[in-house]
Amino acid sequence: MKWVYDELSTGKWFIDQIWKAASDKGLKTGRKNFWQIIRNPIYCGRIPIAKYKEEEAHTVMGQHKAIVSERIYYKAMDVLNGRNKPKKTTISSPDALPLRGFLICPRCG
Repeated sequence: MKWVYDELSTGKWFIDQIWKAASDKGLKTGRKNFWQIIRNPIYCGRIPIAKYKEEEAHTVMGQHKAIVSERIYYKAMDVLNGRNKPKKTTISSPDALPLRGFLICPRCG
């Protein structure tokens, strides 16, 4: 399961692609259930506590060993929530050189 979070935290793969790869490796679950499994904080060693009376919902450290580090888990959650999308490369060039960045010089590369 650790490799799933590693791939998600990079932001290079869509969740459907990771679900397909996990299915190919033997995971027998649907896409929607996979989405819910990935978002479970138990994998990073935390246990969710539901809202009760005046208390807000929160998570606490569990006594079990974490499968994934909290840093990778939260980085993957940021990618899933859309807060950490990979940045696209933008090329800015002066108007006199409109093809700069698109052509490669055969002499110097």
